[in-house]
Amino acid sequence: MDEAGKLRTFKEADLAVLQKRMRLTDRHHGYALRLAEMFGERGVRCRADLNDDRMQAKIRQAQMMKVPYMLIVGDQEMQAETVAVRRRDGVRLDNVVTATFLANVKEKIRSRTADL
Repeated sequence: MDEAGKLRTFKEADLAVLQKRMRLTDRHHGYALRLAEMFGERGVRCRADLNDDRMQAKIRQAQMMKVPYMLIVGDQEMQAETVAVRRRDGVRLDNVVTATFLANVKEKIRSRTADL
């Protein structure tokens, strides 16, 4: 933990996969669960937040938990097999190829990098 109480990426590479709230269907659940499973199989802790809360509430909760990265998925991300990344510091990255993001996180963990 650093002086601000934030867990470093290499110590706490916990990711949250947040699903955009859908009113009529839960069609993104499978993609979110598949991402969480894929990251877990490669040694990166990840959980899918599939509850019915609003997106802003999910983001706020993840920020309060000091999660380093939030992966947000919806129709666009599901079709393109990408993720929208929101870092703990608020920086947003859209249309990130999942394999590229996973490789970057794995490198940060391997090299014990403290920054995001």
